[in-house]
Amino acid sequence: MRMILAGMVFVGLTAGLANAADKLDAKFLVGKWSMASVLKAPPKNKTAFNNVSSGTIEFKDDGTYFWKNGPTEFKGSYFLKGTTLTLTNDGKILQDWKNLSLKDGKIYQPLGKESDMVFTRLGDR
Repeated sequence: MRMILAGMVFVGLTAGLANAADKLDAKFLVGKWSMASVLKAPPKNKTAFNNVSSGTIEFKDDGTYFWKNGPTEFKGSYFLKGTTLTLTNDGKILQDWKNLSLKDGKIYQPLGKESDMVFTRLGDR
């Protein structure tokens, strides 16, 4: 009986630590990330595409960002509230990424039923 109880406590603690490590916060964002639209399932036809690059974004610890998407560049401020990341440019909302989740060190933002925007950290933290 003690072994079962000890096992349950261990599993509970391990799950709690895993959840704590997968918590998205502003400190975790700091750094440079690549962005790509990724299909959730293999395409049903050969003309569908996967992993379309959407550039890079760098989040700085002072609450500012620099986003480069091809020849287009944006800079401004960012803030994270819960699972929503808001980018502003000249005081106006430029982008709201909602329902963000964190898995294996990558940030996922649902784009619909078929794809996600995936943020992958570039370089060392």
